[in-house]
This record gives sequence, C-alpha cells and structure tokens, in this order.
Amino acid sequence: MRRRVSAILMIVMALLLTVIWWVLATSHPANPPRLSVVFVEFTNNPVHTMQPVRVEVPQGAKGLCALFQVSNADPNQIQFDTLAVDTNNGSSWARFAPVTPWRGIEGSLWLGGYSCLYAVAWPPGLPTNIAWRLELSVAKELTGLRADANELVGRKLFRPMGRVTTLSSEVRQ
Repeated sequence: MRRRVSAILMIVMALLLTVIWWVLATSHPANPPRLSVVFVEFTNNPVHTMQPVRVEVPQGAKGLCALFQVSNADPNQIQFDTLAVDTNNGSSWARFAPVTPWRGIEGSLWLGGYSCLYAVAWPPGLPTNIAWRLELSVAKELTGLRADANELVGRKLFRPMGRVTTLSSEVRQ
C-alpha cells in the first residue's frame, strides 16, 4: 500500500512539474518588445568606436555602409538579429538574398533605453539605386525562473519571450 501511494505521489509530482514547465514555456508577455532601427546616413569604411558615440561595425562591413540608429524602446532587456533584407521595386517590397555572406545587425542583453549607431554594409549584389530595409527578429530576454532554469541546466529550455518581427526605416541613396 505504501509503495502504491509513493508511486501515485511521484506521478502527480511529475504531472505538476510538466504543467508548470508548459505554462512557463508557452506564456508570452502582454506587450511585444520594441526596437527602433532608423537609417541615419551613409558612411564609407566605418570604424568601431566607443566614444563620443558608440558605433558598432559587423565583421566584414567595408566600403559603402548604411548607418542606423538602433534603440531599445522597451523597458526590458531585449535581443535581436537581422532576418532578411527587403528591396523596393517602386510598388512593393520583396526579399533579397545577398550574393555573398553578409551580416546585418544583432544584439543581446540590450538594456531598456540603450541606443547606439550600427554600420551595415551595402548588401552584396544589390544595385545602389534600389531602396532597401532590414527585417529583424526581436524578443525580450528571459528573467526570473526561466533564466535561472536555463542557467542551471546550461541549455536553453526556455526561449526569449514575445518574439516579433520589426522593420528598419528605408535606405535610399
């Protein structure tokens, strides 16, 4: 009888832990994360600087680059990365695939309100008379129990929350 009660308690505990894990893994924040990516100007062969204004330069960004003001407009920590480049043919936007490896912008653990400039190389193979923009994935960094659980096991049991897609302003020469 005692073994049966122990087995039932183990099953109940396992089910309870599974439900708690499922709730934590599938819940989303009420407000989606906000990232502002605004085209500022063009620059040639940018250099990474920390002062007077921080300028980030992805590896391989040489020659003609678009300079973006990237700002975390969310009070929470966020992470983001570039999903794609979209081009405008005058009537609609379409996905563009650079002809050689190319990097857009990315960041993680950006505090609420943090901002810097980001130099992005002109996408290889894209004519300079074509307007383009960045499509980015943005999510809130994990905090609390979710972050603690990921750190405890050394893996991403829980993914960043509220992942949304956002667009930069248009780059036009």
